[in-house]
Amino acid sequence: MNKLRLINVNNYLRNKSSLLIFLLLIMGNLIPLLSGLSGGFFENLLKVLHNSYFNMFLFLAAGLSVINMRSIFSKKYDFVIRNTNYKKIINDFMIEIILSTIIIYITSFILACAFSVLFCLENYDTFNYSNYNINVLCYLVFLIIKSLLLFCLVNVIIYLLSNVFKKNVTLLLVLIFSLGFLMLSSDKMILNIYDFPLFYHYYFLNTNYVTFILEILCTSLQFIILYVINYLTYKIVIRKKRDL
Repeated sequence: MNKLRLINVNNYLRNKSSLLIFLLLIMGNLIPLLSGLSGGFFENLLKVLHNSYFNMFLFLAAGLSVINMRSIFSKKYDFVIRNTNYKKIINDFMIEIILSTIIIYITSFILACAFSVLFCLENYDTFNYSNYNINVLCYLVFLIIKSLLLFCLVNVIIYLLSNVFKKNVTLLLVLIFSLGFLMLSSDKMILNIYDFPLFYHYYFLNTNYVTFILEILCTSLQFIILYVINYLTYKIVIRKKRDL
């Protein structure tokens, strides 16, 4: 992994706006707690990770991070563009967006674990998740991988759109994307592949699937859709070659 990219991401996340981002992550974890957590550790953790407010503040924090990183970078754009090409700048920045997104998600996940421990009453028993007949630890691994992949794709889309629209418009899009978690039902039932949830928000909420295989299939379809949107947006940005 390129050490320079890690240094760049670290510098972006250590400026003044990083405090706001961290506070948003704290709020996203506190609100589920206020709604009441009384189960064991894993039960509490799943309730937090599937909570609408947790995900809304997580996406809001990540979206603001993208806007902040691009704002900082744009000040150095004139110097950088003389030493490299536009396509390489976009590609490198997409990698840094992914790295920062992973850092933000891991930070929020650690906070969720810490708060879940406080209310678990020393109950760390595992159980079979939902009706899947798989251990909750296995499902958590799947949930983390699923969330990270979709989270990174959405954040990259936000970055690419920030190269097309002005900062205020990008901020409005971030707010709309984030508030979507409060507008959709968090207990949707998916009976077959034809019920496939189109909005990515459902894949972060407590959406119920008849089988684990069905959830994997629906998640894969959503991944493909977001990837195609990424690809098409990327091609538009490169073709337009607009100034950062």
